[in-house]
Amino acid sequence: MQFNFDLNRRVYLGGAWAPVYSAADRSFLNRYRADVGVEIEFPDDARDTLFRIHLLEGEFFLGSGNATTFSVFRYDWSHLRRSPIARITTFIGKPARFDLDINLAGYLEALRFDTIGRGGVTESQLLLGTAQPTFDLWHSRDLVSYIRVRAGPGLGLDTEREQVNLPVQAAIEGDLTLDQDGFHHLRFGAEGEKLFFAPSGPLRPKDPQRLRLRLEYEVIFIAINDQPLSLVIDGRGSWRDDIAGVPTTWEWSAGAGLRFSLWAPARRNAPFLDHL
Repeated sequence: MQFNFDLNRRVYLGGAWAPVYSAADRSFLNRYRADVGVEIEFPDDARDTLFRIHLLEGEFFLGSGNATTFSVFRYDWSHLRRSPIARITTFIGKPARFDLDINLAGYLEALRFDTIGRGGVTESQLLLGTAQPTFDLWHSRDLVSYIRVRAGPGLGLDTEREQVNLPVQAAIEGDLTLDQDGFHHLRFGAEGEKLFFAPSGPLRPKDPQRLRLRLEYEVIFIAINDQPLSLVIDGRGSWRDDIAGVPTTWEWSAGAGLRFSLWAPARRNAPFLDHL
């Protein structure tokens, strides 16, 4: 009987009810979400580094307000620095030493497709690739849980107009495992994106922008053949001005559903709560 689960290493399928509220017309759109993905992480103890790989990860919204986000490949890592990058000693009054720790790492993503339909208009963007440095504001000693910022440029393709653009992203995000057995997880993020050299028109501004907010809580409540079934509750917000002719307003959504992990082994090591 397995009672310890690593949801950072898994293959999963899920579904949720995820209605969306549009501030433009002050109405709710009823829709459902299906999600899939493969998550892998592996440590390099010799270099105090944890590597993460996400494959074929996507969300598909069905019903009113259709949208799709699907990423073929995402790769990032966290690094634990054993000694400070710089040590500063002051001699004003009593001598004091200040250690400067900068936990730099990286984030790579390739072939992420986003499409959304609103008001009879469809916008689609293919992110061909992006490479971004990351800076961990905090991470657990085993590097599994983190809060970080990242920013950097990429190369994109507007698939509706078949034109190349330059998306620049900046984000703050976190992924926290809240207990020793891996039953409770909290994920959050805020990401801004500006599309430089994107095609504009009478109803579409030059260099459009997009902002996404996300907060998600996932808890395992049962296992089937030693594989976990979890409840997922999330809230999201989005703002964008790249949809021609559609008012630029916030959209808010909430979701509640189930996620089944086809493969989720036991956790490798100890929880982060012991190290706070």
